[in-house]
Amino acid sequence: FIIVIVFSIFVYVFFINYISVDLKADQEISVIQETKMLEMAMTRLKTILIFSDIGILVVISSFGYFLAGKTLKPIEKSLKDQKRFISDSAHELRTPLSILKIGIETVTTGRSQTLKEYRQLTEDMSEEVDKLIDISDDLMFLAQSDSGKLDNRFNRIDISSICHKQIRLIEPYASKKMINIKEDLKKPSYIKGNKNQIKRLIVNLLKNALDYNIEDGIVYVSIKKTKGMIILSILDFSYYS
Repeated sequence: FIIVIVFSIFVYVFFINYISVDLKADQEISVIQETKMLEMAMTRLKTILIFSDIGILVVISSFGYFLAGKTLKPIEKSLKDQKRFISDSAHELRTPLSILKIGIETVTTGRSQTLKEYRQLTEDMSEEVDKLIDISDDLMFLAQSDSGKLDNRFNRIDISSICHKQIRLIEPYASKKMINIKEDLKKPSYIKGNKNQIKRLIVNLLKNALDYNIEDGIVYVSIKKTKGMIILSILDFSYYS
């Protein structure tokens, strides 16, 4: 805007001086005619400069707005990815930490347990610690990666086995909420996928079904095979009501 205004003033002064000198050099033109012609030239030049300046400013503003939008898009996407990253991280960390807390509370309640129960509890807690390590590794990878992509390598995995294991791990959390988990898993049920991401998907769905259930409710987990597809369903009591 400043450049356009300065340039317009320069053009205006330059041409007015040029016209004045040209008119004074013409001896056939009287002073009155010279003044009138100069005023007409000044008015016409002002009009031209004003409209051309407005046009230039509109074009520059539109182009600047377009470029600003293009420039801000990656920043906006980065902010959205960052918010989603924080939300997903908190969500993924909450589940294993909750299970670990329940395991510790089970040990510290003073209730006598068999050696087998202690061994099972220790194994479950050890698996949750491994899960926290996996999540930590993924967070480190995401923090260092511009693309923000997780490991997308697909392998042949048994989703029934993964479901059964995750159900067993989250059962203490379900017991604390007085919710029963029932399963109908077709074994084996092989799919192509990323094992870690499938595990997180299942445990998050299970935890949501428990968190948003009712007291003495039921979570029903089933796997069906149909037409070359495997359908995993995780339903809570509210679904039936």
